Amino acid sequence: MIKKLLKTIYSFYKLRFIHTTIHAIVATALIYLLANFIFYIPLSLDYFAPIQKSNDFQLSDVFSAIRGKSKIINLNEEIVIVSTDDCVDRGEIAEVIAMVNSCNPKVIGLDIIFKEAIEMENDTKLIEAISDCSNIVLACQLKEYDKVNKRYEQKVNNFFSHYLSHLTEASININSSAEYHSIVRDFSTSIVYNEDTISTFSTVIANLYNNDLYNEFRKKEKETNLINFGADEFRRIKGSDVLENKDLLSGKVVIIGDVDSPGDQHNTPVNISMSGCIIHAHILSTILRNKHIDIVDEKVNVYIAVVVCFIFVFISQIVKKQWSNLSELIIRVIQFLLLAAFFVGGYYLFVNSNLYWSFAFLLIMLGLTTLVFDIYFGAVNAIEGRLNEKNKK
Repeated sequence: MIKKLLKTIYSFYKLRFIHTTIHAIVATALIYLLANFIFYIPLSLDYFAPIQKSNDFQLSDVFSAIRGKSKIINLNEEIVIVSTDDCVDRGEIAEVIAMVNSCNPKVIGLDIIFKEAIEMENDTKLIEAISDCSNIVLACQLKEYDKVNKRYEQKVNNFFSHYLSHLTEASININSSAEYHSIVRDFSTSIVYNEDTISTFSTVIANLYNNDLYNEFRKKEKETNLINFGADEFRRIKGSDVLENKDLLSGKVVIIGDVDSPGDQHNTPVNISMSGCIIHAHILSTILRNKHIDIVDEKVNVYIAVVVCFIFVFISQIVKKQWSNLSELIIRVIQFLLLAAFFVGGYYLFVNSNLYWSFAFLLIMLGLTTLVFDIYFGAVNAIEGRLNEKNKK
C-alpha cells in the first residue's frame, strides 16, 4: 500500500509543470538563504567594519551621480551662499554678516564655528554683528560618537554662546549615519547628544524659512533621509560683493561660510569634494522644493527579489530542457536583460518620482542563481537517476 502510494506521488511529481514549480521553489529558497547570509550576516560583525568603510556604496549614489552629470541645470532662487573665503580676520567676517543682514534676508545660516576668543576688537565686532541679526542660526558641532548608545558625547560651541543664548543654535554635522559612512548621502532633522537631542542646521533654517513646507516634510521623514542632490545650482556671492547683489538676498535663505576651505570638504555621490555650505543648501532644497526621496520598504524589496528569482529559475529550467545546446547563452542573456531593466527602472523612479528602490538584494539573488542552479540541479539529477534505476529493478 505504502509502496503504491509512493509511486503515485512520484508519478505526480514528474508532471512537468509541478516538477518545474517544486524545483523552482526549493532552488529559490536556497538562493534566498544564501543571499541573506551574504547580505545581512557581515553587517553585524565588527570584523567586516573595515570592508564596509572601504566599500561604502549604495545604488542611490549611482543614480545621483548619473543625474548630477545632466546638462539641465536648475538655478535655485531661494538659497544664496555668501562665501567668507576672502575674509582675513573676524572683523571682516563681522562686516559680511552686517552687510547680509542689511539686505533683509528671511533667514541667515552662519556655517562657521568660532571656537575661541582671539582678539578683543574683532571679536567684539563679530558679537555685535551677530546680535543684530534676529533671524540668524548659529552653528555647533557634535563629536565623539558612541556607537553602542548611538549618540554624541561632546559639543563644540562658539566662544560667545553664553552671551547670545537667545539666538538659535543647531548642529552642522553633515553625516547623520556616523557609524561608518565616508559618503555624505543622507541627513536627519535631529541628532542625539548625551541625554538630549539637537536639531540640525539645515532643518532649523528650513523651519524658519517656510514652516508649512517643513511640517509637510516632517510627515514623510524617516530617521535618516536621502539628500536629493538633483541638478540644482546655487548663487555664490563673495562677501565683498554682497551690497551689489542686495536684491538677490532679500527674502531669501543666506548661508554664510567658507566654500573652498579644505577642512570642510566632503565626499558626496555627485562630487568627491563638496563644501559643507553647498551640502546644507542641497538639504534645504530637498525640503523646500518638496523633493523628499521616498524609500521602498526593505520587506517589499525582499518580496520582489524572491518573486523575480523564482520566475527566473522557473524559466531557466524550461530553457535547459527546450534548448539544451544554447541554454547557457540564453540564460545569461535573460539574466543581463533583467538586471538592465531593473537598473533603468530604478533610475527612472529615482529621477522622475523621487522614489528610491534599492534592489541590491535582488542583484545578489540573481547573481547567485547560476551557482545554486548548477549545484542544486546537479544533485537533483543524480538523485533522480538513482531513483529511476531502483524503479526499473
